[in-house]
Amino acid sequence: MMDRSTRHHRISYSTSRDALRRPAFAGGRNTAPARRRTVLALRLAAALALAVPAGRAAGGEKIGIFNEAFPGGDATLPARLARSLRDALEVDIELFDGAAACDERAVAALSLFVIPNARTYPAEGLAALDAYLKAGGKLLLLGGPPFENPVWRHRDRWIDRATVAAELQAVAAAHVALDFEDASALGAWTRATNDPSLPARLACEAGAPGGKGKCLAVSIEKLTGWFTCASPVLPGLFPEGHELLCFSARGDARTPQLAIELNEEDGSRWIAVFALETEWKRFTLRPEDFHYWPDSPAAGRRGGPGDRCNPARVVRIVLGVSASHTPRVDGGPHRFWVDEVGAAPNPFAGMAFETGGGLAPIEGVWPPYKLHGDAPPAPSGVPATFRPFARP
Repeated sequence: MMDRSTRHHRISYSTSRDALRRPAFAGGRNTAPARRRTVLALRLAAALALAVPAGRAAGGEKIGIFNEAFPGGDATLPARLARSLRDALEVDIELFDGAAACDERAVAALSLFVIPNARTYPAEGLAALDAYLKAGGKLLLLGGPPFENPVWRHRDRWIDRATVAAELQAVAAAHVALDFEDASALGAWTRATNDPSLPARLACEAGAPGGKGKCLAVSIEKLTGWFTCASPVLPGLFPEGHELLCFSARGDARTPQLAIELNEEDGSRWIAVFALETEWKRFTLRPEDFHYWPDSPAAGRRGGPGDRCNPARVVRIVLGVSASHTPRVDGGPHRFWVDEVGAAPNPFAGMAFETGGGLAPIEGVWPPYKLHGDAPPAPSGVPATFRPFARP
């Protein structure tokens, strides 16, 4: 039964044997109280587990229940499900940790795979799950939206993108290349703009983060298109083993964005854009945060698939605002401040943090735009025929 009286799916199955050939997949959003979710899960699991494909010997069924204590989920639910199913069914119950969920052979041996707290799941396990479903495996998802928050294994713990972002922002520069304490050093900086007649000023001013020392202050009297200021060549901006760019920045109320550009030895340009606040904020940028800009001497030779900024070859840093990269910065006067520009080792070096597209689309479940209810918009190019029906 599918209840359309709410904006969310509620699917239930009878455990009587006349229902054993019902569909072998269930999932979706569920906002029912915890006790109702558990009861519903047990009814679904019983029906799905007993729906053994024709030709399979009786007594050979095994139910796997995913069991990892990720933040935001009910850590007790997997064990409670396992106890209840062992009491109700004569089948083997096995709790699957993250490593087992990534093992295609282990997942393939299951008659039913139950994933409580399905919003968070190992990214590396999606390929094993995909192979399992294509082979006719049965899946029960609780919670969601399913797979919305992928996690990766790093140094004996599971981390998601939010954890990575928070920990990177806490990284301080191990090597400071620009501290802006010497005002005379600004004489080597160069400015570029669409209108050289409009005044702009670079200065070392008091007011660095924490009130200690000086910082770079950039004042633009009237922005009409774009303005940049570039450092001189900075040998050793990224020492060996350092690939994170660390700095502090802030803007006035009229300057909510700033672009930072890294120039490599071959002239290739790599640009990242970030939001400014009126108070000082620390930033840590990875090479992946910088995107190739084709208007450069390296056009046609760099910026292809798989190419990225190489910190070891960066020789110059450029700060600026423009209509093309910082659209929230309109015309008129602007001010921004930067300090403590340097580099640090990346604690997550070598990790791609990609899902790899390992799971094929599942109608009504995955990718997220296929969810009914409060689903995100479908990406461009997805025919309306394949999008979920609108619901009042």
